[in-house]
Amino acid sequence: APQAFELLIKLGGNINSHNTGEESEADVKSTADFYTRLDETMVDVIRRRIEQGNAGEESPEWQIGRDVKRLEKTGAFLRSEMGLQNYFPRSLEVLSVLVVGHFLETMSICPLDAPIPNTSLLYIDVLNAPHQGDLGNWYLRPDAGGAIIPWVYTIIIFVLHTPTVIIRVVKWEIVQTWCLLSTTLTVAVYIQAYVSTKFAADKILTWTPILLLIDAGSMLQLFMLVVEAGDLVPRVRQRVRSAWQSAREQILPHGSWKKEREVEEPLLIDSRPLWKDRTFRVAALALVFLLVVVSLQVLGLQATVKLARANNTPLVPWCSPLLQPFGVALIDGDCHKYGAKRHEHRVGVGCVLIPGKHQRAWIMLTLVVSSMALVVETVDLVILMLVNSKSKWNGVKMKRPWCTMFGGLVVLGIILGFGIMYAQDLPPGISARVTVVMDLGNKTFVYTGGVTPAGLRGAMIGWNDGLFSSWGELYYGNGD
Repeated sequence: APQAFELLIKLGGNINSHNTGEESEADVKSTADFYTRLDETMVDVIRRRIEQGNAGEESPEWQIGRDVKRLEKTGAFLRSEMGLQNYFPRSLEVLSVLVVGHFLETMSICPLDAPIPNTSLLYIDVLNAPHQGDLGNWYLRPDAGGAIIPWVYTIIIFVLHTPTVIIRVVKWEIVQTWCLLSTTLTVAVYIQAYVSTKFAADKILTWTPILLLIDAGSMLQLFMLVVEAGDLVPRVRQRVRSAWQSAREQILPHGSWKKEREVEEPLLIDSRPLWKDRTFRVAALALVFLLVVVSLQVLGLQATVKLARANNTPLVPWCSPLLQPFGVALIDGDCHKYGAKRHEHRVGVGCVLIPGKHQRAWIMLTLVVSSMALVVETVDLVILMLVNSKSKWNGVKMKRPWCTMFGGLVVLGIILGFGIMYAQDLPPGISARVTVVMDLGNKTFVYTGGVTPAGLRGAMIGWNDGLFSSWGELYYGNGD
């Protein structure tokens, strides 16, 4: 049977090699009829291979998935280049069922008495149910909060951030406003993400706080350099001392404080009110934003520590039109069985819960990177406090948060690389070929189909939905 299988594939290929593209309508019809008979013969060969597999006569084991890909690839080429529509269609259906079911006993990893979620069926019932056809390939995308920031957003951040870092090193004064505005946006996005996701484990990709390192370094540099450039420390110290002396005068009308004030009070460095000074306002805003950013980092790290201690792999919803309108269960080629349900907010898609191995890895990554970020920020703070603007080391200005600047670029690179990979791959725990169980009242139907990565669009939907899910109808609308 294996040899017959290969000979039929070669026979189909040899016939195609003789096509010139100038065949008459009768020739085309004759070729199509021949391929139909060839397909029927192939189905019979597949059945014989099943029997040999059950008897343990085939060695090595039949790599069904490989043969499915071979036929699909050749069929796609013939459809696009030669218009041939019937290249082993029924054989592919049968093979797809094998890929999904693995019911050859020598290859099977799915017990026949395994229950099917959301139904009263067993796996043997699915195998015995009439196969209604192939539904084709449909995208499978992460649901709300199941995606990291889309790679196109990351590229925009990278393009804007990289020249800003260079300018901060060379001429930091001209990017003060830009740094404050970008940090304002970052803080708003993270507060919204925290509110919407509630630090849920399955939504870690949306709320992971590791990107905050960039803004922490930006605000730290802005605050320290503005304070130094505006000579704010002695000015603030003088204002505090003056306020303290005025308060003491009100409380203690008599005593030695008058003589002490006359002797110790220095001349005013700048008599203008601090709040009217732009440098003071910029420094105050930078300090406030720095404290807010660090607080968001600490909150995210605290939530991550709890999730890491729980040591659980979260269940992450993934959605596809393949599961609508009546899909109740999905079985993949590795015998993973998932219950399906209709999406809460979006019509036309159903969702399954898949163990989030990526999310589990990102919980640990967030724990490590967030902890290192706080350490790095502390190191930069100490350095900035110990040096002045003229301090250099091997010709390099030391009054810069070098650790956070380089660390931010590394974090951006990690997020960009993972974002591209995440958009192009299916999640661990599901194969490309699946069986869909549909429930139509008192009847159960079984279909095969394929799932493909949802690409950039799927990542954008998953991340945006996770970010704005707390807006409810304002974001999703009130349609059903």
